[in-house]
Amino acid sequence: MKYATAFIALLLLNSLSYAQVVADFERNDTIACIDDCIIFSSTSTGDINNFDWTFVGGTPATYNGQYPPPICFNTAGDFLVTLTVTGPNSQSTYSETIHVGTYPDSMEVIGDTTIEMGGTAFLLATGYGGASYNWIPNELYDCPTCDGAFASPLLTQYCVVEYLSLDGCAIRDSALVTVKFIDVIDVPNSFSPNDNGVNEKVFVKGPGIEKMTFRIFDRYGALMFETKDQEEGWDGTMNGQALNPGAFLWTLEYTLIDGVEAKKSGTVTLYK
Repeated sequence: MKYATAFIALLLLNSLSYAQVVADFERNDTIACIDDCIIFSSTSTGDINNFDWTFVGGTPATYNGQYPPPICFNTAGDFLVTLTVTGPNSQSTYSETIHVGTYPDSMEVIGDTTIEMGGTAFLLATGYGGASYNWIPNELYDCPTCDGAFASPLLTQYCVVEYLSLDGCAIRDSALVTVKFIDVIDVPNSFSPNDNGVNEKVFVKGPGIEKMTFRIFDRYGALMFETKDQEEGWDGTMNGQALNPGAFLWTLEYTLIDGVEAKKSGTVTLYK
């Protein structure tokens, strides 16, 4: 009897020495569309000897191993993906239904055009069989989810729009907006920091600056102000003290987004 008890204890000890297996997996994309290929990988835990996959509606339909090749789905619908993992003393199965969606029928974009730098182009997408639009990059457009959108690119570029089905499957098209690049960088010739809320600071004006150094000097050559930020203007003070009205010299060194480097200088008059 004691030998039987010892044998049972040994079996129990051996059983406990192996971690119980738990099947689980993940995929590289949450949205699947017709003719997409999805990458599945096991995230199962425990002491696993075998990984057995079944992909209903997929190619290949089965696979043995932790990391299957890309699984391709060429028809729309809901398909069951199953992973069974086996360990020395346990087995576990996990299944998940994969929805494979359809694409919109078609889309056309009208809007190839030429604009002056700082100008605006109107682009119009007309699609069929879809649900929503998405212009890319969103920040370039006044309404990135509308069928028609105004865009103001600083350089010549293709303006791209996605047309999505209810399943989230997207087709794309684009319009070419050619920008006539003109250097229109300048500094106003006067400003009046008198606390009336109008023209209180002097700024560098114009689009397309990638980097710059803007300096202002008094009539004796002393530096009054310096900035590398186009959004930062001079308020007519030095060390916190308001300066008297007068003319000041400014210099500007800058590089535009097309790579052109330039220097400019002039005078600005401070009024009260």
